[in-house]
Amino acid sequence: MLNEIIKEYFKLYLYKYISFISRFIKKTIQLIKVHNTNFIYITLHFSINITYLVILNGYSLLVNEKLNIFNSLSSRIYI
Repeated sequence: MLNEIIKEYFKLYLYKYISFISRFIKKTIQLIKVHNTNFIYITLHFSINITYLVILNGYSLLVNEKLNIFNSLSSRIYI
């Protein structure tokens, strides 16, 4: 009888242990999915910001070049 109780106890203990591991693995997978999703969004926003920075710098250089040409032409006219 004692052997039966011990077997049942270990089966119950083993079931609880396996159940705990299963829940832990599911939670870990959910956290990894959330982390990967956040990482993808962060990378996307960073690349968009870099693209905007390049566009604005190019536009700024283009406008400055036009202003330099305009200043040189106006200085030739008034000299």
